[in-house]
Order: sequence, then structure tokens, then C-alpha cells
Amino acid sequence: MKNTKGLFAALIFFVTLTLCGYIEGKAAPVNKATKATQAARITNKAGKVSKKDRKQIEKYCSRVYPGYKVIITKADQLTDKQLCTRRNKNIIYVAAYNTKADSARAGHVTGGRFKNCYITYAHKAKAGGKYRTYWIYTPGTNSIDSIAAIVSGGKLK
Repeated sequence: MKNTKGLFAALIFFVTLTLCGYIEGKAAPVNKATKATQAARITNKAGKVSKKDRKQIEKYCSRVYPGYKVIITKADQLTDKQLCTRRNKNIIYVAAYNTKADSARAGHVTGGRFKNCYITYAHKAKAGGKYRTYWIYTPGTNSIDSIAAIVSGGKLK
């Protein structure tokens, strides 16, 4: 009996590989609609976003979370309810925070829910300069302060 179970499992595995096209050396067929959804769909509600920052946000989100919808908002427009109910909706929220640099690599947030919080930059900053940073919230949790990455100055941190 043991041999027949192993033989049956091997037969099922072989049939699965044949149907997928791997036995003949071909890759499995790719659905064009599925491939198109891999790119991040970005909705911008935050006003002007620089090309460098937008490119980094799109690159990160499409690589790490393919098929998710990305919504860029101003920090004060992002509510706790939106953050607490994002887990099963395939939505990534990106909040645009205005910051002021204290030194070459550090500064603080000047508005929004995290006002006066300390932040480090992914790029060199001029002390006293004002910068816009984008906080990419982790889509897999409902936690308010779960941040996956920060984009500033066209660089990802």
C-alpha cells in the first residue's frame, strides 16, 4: 500500500508539471491581464510630487507589494480609520510630511500627526532646509505607526 501512495503522488506531480508546461522546457503561460496588474496603481491626493520621489515610491511598491493600489495623501488628510482598516483591502497609503532639517542627516516633522517627531533622511540635507518626505505605511497591518519605508530627495530609506 505504501508504494501505491507514493506512485500516485508522483503521478499527480508529473501531470501538474505537464499541464503547466514545465516538462517540455517551456515556461507556464503568462496571462497579460495578470502581468499588467503587477505595476503599482498610484492615486495622488497630495498635490505636486517630484518625479524622483514618485519613481522611488512606484518602484518600491511594485517590487514589494505587486498588484496593490497606492494612495498618496497629505499627512493631515490621512485618518486613523483609514489606517486601521487597510489590512485586507490591498491598499498602500503614502503620507506626505513636511520636515525641517536640523543637520545633514536628521530633522523633525513640522506638521501632521507626528509633529515635532525626529526623522532621519535618506539623502544629505542642508541644516535649516525644508523637505518633503513620503512615509509608506505597511499594508499588511492595521497599526497606525507601522511604516515600511521613507522616500525623500528621490532616495529610499
